[in-house]
Amino acid sequence: MTLTDSLALFSLLLVVGLLIADGVASGLIAVIPLLIVASGLWSQLRLVWFTTIFAVSCYVALAIDFHFRRTDLQLKYELASDRHLAFVVAMLVLGATV
Repeated sequence: MTLTDSLALFSLLLVVGLLIADGVASGLIAVIPLLIVASGLWSQLRLVWFTTIFAVSCYVALAIDFHFRRTDLQLKYELASDRHLAFVVAMLVLGATV
């Protein structure tokens, strides 16, 4: 198993865990940008961009799940739509910085 495969598997497990929890309303959502930072430890540019794009994709999937499937969570947590855009832009800037 390569490093890219390991990061992808860990990211998928994280997303599954977040889907079981409260998704984008969970405090665990802060772990997703940490994956981008951790990928920089191997000093491989392609790995950082792979992890960044993968993290953004996972976050978008969680945001779609929150807004279209989890109406029970929408009543519990009020999240503005622009919050998602800001989080995605922040992850892209973080990936470019790393």
